[in-house]
Amino acid sequence: METDNGHLVNCDTWMKIHLREVICTSKDGDRFWRMPECYIRGNTIKYLRVLDELICGVWVYVAKLTMTCLDSELENIENRVEKLKEVSAVPSNNAGN
Repeated sequence: METDNGHLVNCDTWMKIHLREVICTSKDGDRFWRMPECYIRGNTIKYLRVLDELICGVWVYVAKLTMTCLDSELENIENRVEKLKEVSAVPSNNAGN
């Protein structure tokens, strides 16, 4: 199994990976190649190692995105409640008839 080390540019839902500044190591570990970039199909990947800092950064991004969506949804709910209050505050002409 050869090893590719490089900077992760992109990874799609099928785990196809795009790397830049790649150093490829042969199966026996005796030969090395430097490539400007490479694409790796997801089904050929045995394992993938990613820096903890990158993973933590993704979690922070997802948390912020989730909070933004929740804030937006909460605002929508509050607006709907206010509209319902306005509708229920309008007196009915048929009251007491």
